[in-house]
Amino acid sequence: MSKLGEDLNAVLKKVIPLATFEIRRFGAYNASEIREIYLQRHPTDIFRIGTARPVLDIEDRSEIERVLRIMLASCIEDDRIGNGFAVVAGGLVETSVQNLVDGVVRAAAVLGAEETTRRVDRWASGERIQYQMCALLDGLSLEHPVEVDEGIRLDILPASSPAVFAHLPLGADLDLASSSVMGESKVSIDCNDGPAFFLPSERTFAANGSVHRSWAVGPVPADFWGVFCKSLSLASNRYLDWVVQWAEFAEGEPFGWNVLSGRSSQGMGGQHAISITQPVSRAEIDHALEIFPKLSAEGGLDRRLSLAIDRWVTSKGRRSFADQIIDLRVGLEALFGFDGGGEIAYRMATRGAWYLGSDTKDRKSIYDTLKDAYNEASNVIHGRPERKNQRLTAILAHGQDLCRMAILKRMESPCAPDWDDITMGAQ
Repeated sequence: MSKLGEDLNAVLKKVIPLATFEIRRFGAYNASEIREIYLQRHPTDIFRIGTARPVLDIEDRSEIERVLRIMLASCIEDDRIGNGFAVVAGGLVETSVQNLVDGVVRAAAVLGAEETTRRVDRWASGERIQYQMCALLDGLSLEHPVEVDEGIRLDILPASSPAVFAHLPLGADLDLASSSVMGESKVSIDCNDGPAFFLPSERTFAANGSVHRSWAVGPVPADFWGVFCKSLSLASNRYLDWVVQWAEFAEGEPFGWNVLSGRSSQGMGGQHAISITQPVSRAEIDHALEIFPKLSAEGGLDRRLSLAIDRWVTSKGRRSFADQIIDLRVGLEALFGFDGGGEIAYRMATRGAWYLGSDTKDRKSIYDTLKDAYNEASNVIHGRPERKNQRLTAILAHGQDLCRMAILKRMESPCAPDWDDITMGAQ
């Protein structure tokens, strides 16, 4: 702790036992009561704490302000300071020095003077914001919580309504805390971003909006959860999508400079997955982390490969056989048959067989499956669907497996296949 940090710690230790905190329409509370309310972790209580106005002796408040102005002098101008938490979470990217003081006193009531001072001291030295990106994933089954070295945790939500609140975003629809999400899987990923404080006139960080966001695997893409779900879908051979995503700023939340710097709900994802009870394995998570950088690389994947991935994923998630088989056909065409000319079914099946098959028998089986999948999709498109049966179910499942195999193989290659060479046996 710096010398100024020691000064701040000393004055906070002195004033917190004597401070009161006024919450509009709720009355006045002492520090112990504020801490007790905060630790209950009910969403509405967290909002209330974030609006609590500390009432201090004028001299004590002046001393806290004096120390903070010295500690954060490089970030203050015209009695304003840039708020990095609001840049990341949303909200006002500047706050007054008076609000800064209020936040530090609020945090000291909840965390204690020493922990509050340590955080402010680190941020004053330029330490980046540490936070978590969180999401509930549809289609993800867990046998037990999993923690990965890369700062990723997969948890099972509590099965009771009061307990589940602490694991969901502030301000989220209360339906999220209903039985529909109890026992579901939550993924939390450690991230960091730009500085907690910055000079308001040097707003590059604020204007660009989280341009420095990163996690253990690399930069955080704009569609992080979409890419993450695709990666884990490919790795685990199942459909996954996010249901709700948000950010948690555990370090900044007690300060309450901006209510949104606690948890920030970001909205709902897509369709609901077909239920899969087979738990995801640690090996599949590790495989997903290998796939993720390839899907999020600057410049992206080849357009056809990207289309194949999208359609394979949706073919795994659709509830209707007709939708599944059509999506699969589009994915297979993107992989094997998108260069014009006739006889698409023949070319697609032949190329797929040579690309994936290990011997004549294997290639013949792959050829038959791919051609059957294409033809069944054609029957659906042209209004001649066959009633779903075991044969069609097997064609769909085997076709999806072959599509996934081809996608994973393509992702290992730096360039697109030369189909003429492959179908002449050069592979």
